Amino acid sequence: MERKIAYVTDIHLDETPEGLDVATHKNWETILQDISTRGIKHIIIGGDIGKPHTHQWFFESLKNYKVDISLGNHDDYSSVMQHYAHNTSNSQEELYYSYSIGSYQFLLMDSSAEIISEVQLNWLKEVIITSKKILLFIHHPVLPINAEMDKRFALTNRASIKSLLINLKNEVTIFSGHYHFD
Repeated sequence: MERKIAYVTDIHLDETPEGLDVATHKNWETILQDISTRGIKHIIIGGDIGKPHTHQWFFESLKNYKVDISLGNHDDYSSVMQHYAHNTSNSQEELYYSYSIGSYQFLLMDSSAEIISEVQLNWLKEVIITSKKILLFIHHPVLPINAEMDKRFALTNRASIKSLLINLKNEVTIFSGHYHFD
């Protein structure tokens, strides 16, 4: 069975640099219209949603979709959780969780602190013990990227995540954002 999922990251509602006239809300509405036109019902948000005052509007815009989130460095757990009704997070301080769909194990991690906590790393060690293909959603890239942004804003302990994943026999696909390019 084919399943379509939209992965959208770095929306940055109301976080445009001074002097730039970017209509972030209109851009988000355009993205949602495209997702709807494609018949997609499941959206995974890759972090950096936007200013806290935008969260209520943002989550109301998603009421007709299944939504999963991996928090980024511009997100605050407590601000997001006021509007995101997710009851399977493994923590009251970080948003990370996993679930299976068919032959895939979905893992969503919280890199909002720009480091993966020891608690999350221990959780990751456990959930990667599976025969399923792993889809990891994490805001910060796990693998190095030859770019200035990677030198300045990399995930502090990404080598720990890489070392856990590198020797797995399963297929692992990582979805990330943060640097605002492909």
